[in-house]
Amino acid sequence: VKQRPGDAKALHHLSVAAYQMGDRAAGIELSRQVTRLEPKFVPAMSNMAVAYVYDRQWTRARYWVRQAMLLDPDDASLRRLRMKLRLHTLAEAAAWVAEEAAVLLRAMLRRR
Repeated sequence: VKQRPGDAKALHHLSVAAYQMGDRAAGIELSRQVTRLEPKFVPAMSNMAVAYVYDRQWTRARYWVRQAMLLDPDDASLRRLRMKLRLHTLAEAAAWVAEEAAVLLRAMLRRR
C-alpha cells in the first residue's frame, strides 16, 4: 500500500486482512478509502455491508447493499445479504406489533 498509495485493490486486500483479524473499524475505513478511489468497487461495498451487519448498524448495511446491487444486481452473495436484511426488518416489525398488541391487551384487561 505504501508503494502504491492509490491502488484500490491493494487497499482492498488490506481491508480484508483487517476484517479477518477482527478489526471491523479499520476494515470499514479502508473499504471507504477503496470506494473513494474506485466508486464502483463492489467487493468493498459488500464487505462494509457485512461489517455493518455484525455491528448491528442495519441502515448502513442496507445502504451499502443497495449501492453494490445497483452495480451488480446478479451477485448471489449480495442477494442473500439483502434477503437477510429484509428478514431482519420484518422481524423488527413483528416484534413491534407484538409489543403494541401486549400494551393494548393490558389496557383492555385493566378496564374490566
